[in-house]
Amino acid sequence: MSICKPRWFTCSSTTNPSLPRRAGGASLCYLYKKAGGDRAMGDTTFHPGEQAVRAQKLSDRAATRHGATLQDGIYGQAQAYVGHMFMVLVGSVDSDGYPWASLLVGPPGFADAGHPQYLNLTLPQAQRDPADPLWQNLSHNPRLGLLFIDLNSRQRLRVNGRLNSLTRGDLELFVCEAYGNCPKYIQQRRVVHASLAEPDESPQRGKGLNDELRAFIHGCDTLFVASDWPESGCDVSHRGGAPGFVRVEQGNRLRIPDYPGNNLFNTLGNFMLNPKGGICIPDFSHSRLLQLTGDVTLNLDQNFWEFEVREWLWRTLPARLSWSEPQASPFNRAVE
Repeated sequence: MSICKPRWFTCSSTTNPSLPRRAGGASLCYLYKKAGGDRAMGDTTFHPGEQAVRAQKLSDRAATRHGATLQDGIYGQAQAYVGHMFMVLVGSVDSDGYPWASLLVGPPGFADAGHPQYLNLTLPQAQRDPADPLWQNLSHNPRLGLLFIDLNSRQRLRVNGRLNSLTRGDLELFVCEAYGNCPKYIQQRRVVHASLAEPDESPQRGKGLNDELRAFIHGCDTLFVASDWPESGCDVSHRGGAPGFVRVEQGNRLRIPDYPGNNLFNTLGNFMLNPKGGICIPDFSHSRLLQLTGDVTLNLDQNFWEFEVREWLWRTLPARLSWSEPQASPFNRAVE
């Protein structure tokens, strides 16, 4: 049996024999969705939740145009891109089935995609925050979604798969799918200084949002959202907009707009089948991260989704990153 089963094809005897086998691992599949041609809405490139969202929001022609972006590994220029990255967002799933979004940081080169279907992250213990739910989640669930995002160039690459191994120094992912996304709604920032340091305060946890957190969420211009459907895997994606684009409603409820983007609807498709999500919001001024997990309600007719916070974690990152002032995305919408 293959280590992981991508949603649009199954590893079988059709595997390209010219590709090497990983010691102790499964044979490696090599498949590109060819560009061009017409595919029906029922094409298994997209799982039932994604197809349902497409049926409501897009025409068949618009929906099928994007299947060619999906690949079963990290190839060519994407390998070089990953090798230059210093941070990655990671989506994981806890023992109760709730996704969490995390942020990992390392020196350029800490991510290695030298083999198209095996991605290695070099993360010594000193660079791992034991308070991050990711490390506990890995003992319960191997599904992972990664997002390599360069805020300065506004480029991003999503890589989804399963944990292959975890040691004291490395995390290795077996890649099921990889694909790029457009640069919309990414506020441009660049790192001007980076260093490692021990957290200078204990992490805070809670279930109800206090005034400080409500104000921080309302003022953010960038967040990352993790979603999961067990049949296809975990995923993490970017959401951005002008400060105030996230509305903080009564109690613990957030309202996040669904701006037009890649028309892939991976996040919304997962929510359609499994309405649980994780959000992380970086504090670019103080190298902190707010992590939230909770329940999702979709409102596709009015182009937004709501997030009911179940639990939150507010902590200092092991890496201290100083960022330039943000340059707003030209795609940002006016905040209501």
